[in-house]
Amino acid sequence: MSTPCPNLTLLPLRDAVKQLQTQLQPLIPKKYCFPHEKASDDLLCALEVFRLLNKHPYRKTWFDFVRLNFFTALPSYTQIYLRLERLGSAIESYVGRPEKQEMVIIDSMPLPVCRPKRSLSAKVRFASLGFSTQGKVYGFKCHVWLSPEGQFVQHVVLPANEHDFTGAKKLNGRWADFGCPKIIGDKAYVSPGIITPPKKNATGVDVRWKPEYGKLRVSIERAFSWVVRVGLRSSQVKTLRTLKTRLAFAFLAHNLRFGHP
Repeated sequence: MSTPCPNLTLLPLRDAVKQLQTQLQPLIPKKYCFPHEKASDDLLCALEVFRLLNKHPYRKTWFDFVRLNFFTALPSYTQIYLRLERLGSAIESYVGRPEKQEMVIIDSMPLPVCRPKRSLSAKVRFASLGFSTQGKVYGFKCHVWLSPEGQFVQHVVLPANEHDFTGAKKLNGRWADFGCPKIIGDKAYVSPGIITPPKKNATGVDVRWKPEYGKLRVSIERAFSWVVRVGLRSSQVKTLRTLKTRLAFAFLAHNLRFGHP
């Protein structure tokens, strides 16, 4: 079980960023470390994570504020953007690293890239028009595994028109890597490998389902709510790679805030 981490938002910015740098430095690939850079990659990652912990919605405004008041040697925002994009795959791999789990909860959340009425003029590769509990969505859908303690275990991003079962199938491809955990889902994920609540018109009841499993879904709804509050859905993105990078940093910040990273 993960132990709660200290709330870094209560610390002064320099102290919190220094602590985050110590935690994030092992994540940075050695091939991206150059001695001549104005600011190291672990500093930029720490500032980005601290921005998310403080729920600041605008990245450019945040880095301009930090450059003006704390770290005057920061590079331009264009360089910061490119370097964070370069580290996106490393952060994504770290968040989804294999760790043994006894049980996970599976669910999905929509990731719109624009309003549905603008979908005809939008030009985001791989994005599609789909449906969710919130209505029409143009963009993508993120399927995640979450531990009962509220930690993001792994995730996959698919076009919005892909069925939830397709996302579950891709996540289940790494089932053995995580110790073959029990998978708890809602009625959208009805399949032999996922434990789901019984439907009203079901002829039989899944004997694996227990009433207490329904309460576990509170943790995944709370995690999705936190990710939305940090401004993930309001971010304007033009590529799938940018969306995945923002998603990986948001999940990393959540795991740092509510447990071990």
